[in-house]
Amino acid sequence: MKKILTIIPARKNSKRLPGKNVKLFNGLPLIEHTIKLANNLPNEYDVVVSTDDSTIQQIAEKYERVSFFLRPDELAADESPAIDYVNYTLSLLKDEYEAVLILQPTSPFTLMEDISACVKLFKEKKPATVVSVVKVNHMYHPDKFKLLVDDGILKDYFGEEKATAYQFMAEVHVRNCSIYLSHIDTIKKLNKIIAEPCLGYEMPAERSIDINDQLDFDFAEFLLTRY
Repeated sequence: MKKILTIIPARKNSKRLPGKNVKLFNGLPLIEHTIKLANNLPNEYDVVVSTDDSTIQQIAEKYERVSFFLRPDELAADESPAIDYVNYTLSLLKDEYEAVLILQPTSPFTLMEDISACVKLFKEKKPATVVSVVKVNHMYHPDKFKLLVDDGILKDYFGEEKATAYQFMAEVHVRNCSIYLSHIDTIKKLNKIIAEPCLGYEMPAERSIDINDQLDFDFAEFLLTRY
């Protein structure tokens, strides 16, 4: 049986929250929560941390199931597409994989049950991609989107006014940036991480925090006291 390559990507530089991947969260560097989770995956998962940060290397080396690949500088820039570090990682490995699983270290509340549910969808439905999603809060529903134009005038983003009473709005979801699971053909033949057909796995809002700035980090710490 072909394995699933699991990649935890983590760049050293973060403009909005410097050093976020090694910032202490609930007693551990933020990325270590995801590394611990991946370290407990079944044996059919190969786990690799892809980074340009020697500090993250030291964290990864504590876990026997986790390998570490130093990412070249050109694959660690702000504008570097994710598919490039995926292809680079695959180029360093000899095994044939069924799929690539990406676990983001900025999503510390992801559970093993979330990964298992995504893999189950992948195995049973055989899509090109499975991604984790979260239902959009009423306040941020796209029917409410506006553009702030000249002189502070608000314009409807979609060109026409939408009904914004809750009962009239469709239920919509957005990727929560926690889990991406892509068939190997999606990666190798299409050079994409996400392709059609793409299935969504819904995670609850309290597990869907994506830490990008200090406010996100503070809110995640608040969630620790509630859940």
